[in-house]
Amino acid sequence: MSYRKALTRLQHGFAVAALCCGIILQSAPSAVAKEFLLGLENDRSGPTQNLGQTMGQGFHDYIALFNARNVIPGHTIRVMEIDTAYNVPRGIEAYERFLSQGAVAVCFFSTSVIKSVTPRLAERGVPGIRRCAAC
Repeated sequence: MSYRKALTRLQHGFAVAALCCGIILQSAPSAVAKEFLLGLENDRSGPTQNLGQTMGQGFHDYIALFNARNVIPGHTIRVMEIDTAYNVPRGIEAYERFLSQGAVAVCFFSTSVIKSVTPRLAERGVPGIRRCAAC
């Protein structure tokens, strides 16, 4: 793996972990569960697959490290990933599936998908995390 790819994975991982940690710690006092589900809408296929594959793997790698280091003592994060291929209907379906499975937050890759589900996020009070390669 090139230095640039490794650095991008690391930067992405730190940003996502910081957001996840804040979300989970905010809900942890009232939560009974030892495992928190985080929905990951990602583009493993479709027009943005090159970026989605790398960022998706970086996300999983960092969550594994996060869990291994026991950052939230006694609690772990489980990631449920759905490939949406930069397709809005698939992204909305994935969002609904995450919530039906009990996700405490959802991470988005596609701008078009997050724009489509933003009203639903606000309505249900579910935190949405916007992952961005250009940020």
